[in-house]
Amino acid sequence: MDNMSVLETLENERVKIEVMRYDQLTGSDDPELSFKLFYHYRQGARLKQVKLGLKKGQMKIEAGALHFMKGNVKMETPVKKGLLRNVGTGLLGGESVFKPVYSGVGEVWLEPSFKHYLLADLQGEEIIVDKGMFLACEEQMEVSAVAQKNISSAFFGGEDFFQTRISCMGIGGSGITCTHAGDLGLPIKQRDPTGGRQLCSPASG
Repeated sequence: MDNMSVLETLENERVKIEVMRYDQLTGSDDPELSFKLFYHYRQGARLKQVKLGLKKGQMKIEAGALHFMKGNVKMETPVKKGLLRNVGTGLLGGESVFKPVYSGVGEVWLEPSFKHYLLADLQGEEIIVDKGMFLACEEQMEVSAVAQKNISSAFFGGEDFFQTRISCMGIGGSGITCTHAGDLGLPIKQRDPTGGRQLCSPASG
């Protein structure tokens, strides 16, 4: 698309995640929406959209995040073992209980937003993000709820009791993920056993 540019890319042999930015919008037939777009652009905000490129890989996304898809892509919503645990994880972590999985060769575009995004490459690692921030990850990665270790943070720091953990901890496990990065900050906690390798790359342009 001529009016889009790539802000950030993360890729492996299975999938490719791109954060795209709309450089210019032509407005809308809706006066209220046109005013909101004008205001955002005057403030320097740019509409962004996440594009998932499938190279015979599999990506699972937050339910309701799909905008459109193209190519030889199929969608299924698997029900894995431990249904009650999955329900509990979804309710506690602020995420959907069932996450659709897209596979094949093609593109999956997620809903556009003015929010920022964070891409992470995990190699036997995990990241913990705030409740409701999960967006997409490779199918083999695990998304679960984790309780705050410091209860005072929840009481006095304005944080939730439960957060979302995205992990790829098995032997030889690897995967890439995309999360929301908030509007003003990056509430991400990284657990990196590799001793300093950069896990996360923010796309905030």
